[in-house]
Amino acid sequence: MNSLALRIDLLNSSASVVSATNAKKSQQQQQDTKADLELALEIYRHVLAAHRELSLSFLAGSGGDDYQQASIPLSSSSCSSSSQQQQHISSISSTESSSTSSSASSSSRKYSRQEVASNIASTLICTGSVYYRLGNRNEELEAYRRAKNVYSKAFGECHVFVAGTRKNIGMVLAERGQYDLAQRQFEKAICIRETTASVLTRIASIHLKKGQLDEAMASYREAYDLTVKNRGNTQSPEIAGILHYIGGIYHKRGEYDEAMACYQESIRIYHATLGSEHPTVAGTLVMVGSIHYKRRHLDQAMMFYREALRLNRDAYGMHHPDVAPILKSIGTILTKKGDYHEAYDLFRDVLSVKVTVHGTDHPEVASAYKSLGNVHYKLGELGDAERQYRHALSIYRRCKGDDHPDTLSAKTTIEHLRYWMRERDQRRELEQRQSRQSSSTLQGTGAGNNTNGDDDDERSC
Repeated sequence: MNSLALRIDLLNSSASVVSATNAKKSQQQQQDTKADLELALEIYRHVLAAHRELSLSFLAGSGGDDYQQASIPLSSSSCSSSSQQQQHISSISSTESSSTSSSASSSSRKYSRQEVASNIASTLICTGSVYYRLGNRNEELEAYRRAKNVYSKAFGECHVFVAGTRKNIGMVLAERGQYDLAQRQFEKAICIRETTASVLTRIASIHLKKGQLDEAMASYREAYDLTVKNRGNTQSPEIAGILHYIGGIYHKRGEYDEAMACYQESIRIYHATLGSEHPTVAGTLVMVGSIHYKRRHLDQAMMFYREALRLNRDAYGMHHPDVAPILKSIGTILTKKGDYHEAYDLFRDVLSVKVTVHGTDHPEVASAYKSLGNVHYKLGELGDAERQYRHALSIYRRCKGDDHPDTLSAKTTIEHLRYWMRERDQRRELEQRQSRQSSSTLQGTGAGNNTNGDDDDERSC
């Protein structure tokens, strides 16, 4: 099992590398990544089968279905190392073989059941993380649920493992837009003290997505107070993260001074605890930049955006999901300042990143084409603008359908552009006609004068 787990680590490592620089390479790499992930999934199934075989001695009659139908998640950080798993198995075998009394055997069997259950559940969680990478939310959710059932039967409902798995179930449900179900999972997880602050932040995020800013603020503040109480100080990345989100609520309310104070304190704590070069701080730098942008402090906004870009680029490379939005923000500022050609170059980089990350058919790619079209429009290059807008429209139609607001908006933009192009062409035609008429009139007048002049000269002679 050590070799299997090592192979999984290698597969996951290779699957995370994104180095394509154009659409063709991106598609090939996505195919390779998918193949690696599917192979990792198959290896996890073998690991689960090995755990299930081991469990037959200890877990007969105690929820075998959850162990046998394994194929789902928790979080990748919960994956135990292969050496740890091997130690668990060795410990179980050693304990069982050395049991000589019925009482000792009973105690040993209980301990072994928890060990085996933990291995099964954590492998399910790792399997779920692969499904997450593959974009298969249904299988991911099912895996988390089975892992939760395994943990519950082995450790009881109010155990940190169960709470952590419920938290992950809630995160998947939230991503699917099932906010009420997600919130119920988070609330059930609060029964474990160690996870309360973390779960409170998840509940706050649900309130935020529902537009319930007051409720979100209350949950974030409760999480802040609890985290400070548990740690005894405010110097932790968790506190910095909570301050970031509190600042975000102030930001949404338009209370920029309060938001800025939270963001600046968050940055200070991140620098103190993680260092000034850690990419986690980039998200907060972007938010500070956005406040400066709202206040029309374009140079200050640019400074924060560029620093955030540097951190993410140094940490992840150019072709990373966190890089594209910052490039777009910088390009937007350049457009406002009239630096259209530099902005265009950045928007082309945005398109390249999004194609690499998402493939050619994705709404984010359509948005990048729209940005390019906007620059062409600003430069008066209406034909080129229309071409970019049509790329966006084509993608929106394929991804979202003809009746989606994004599709309709792109169609309206093209219709308006065509109207302006017709108006422009008509004006040009009118101007050219008037110019020809004026030229003809001038030529006629000039010819008459020359004739008179010649006549005068002749009479003079």
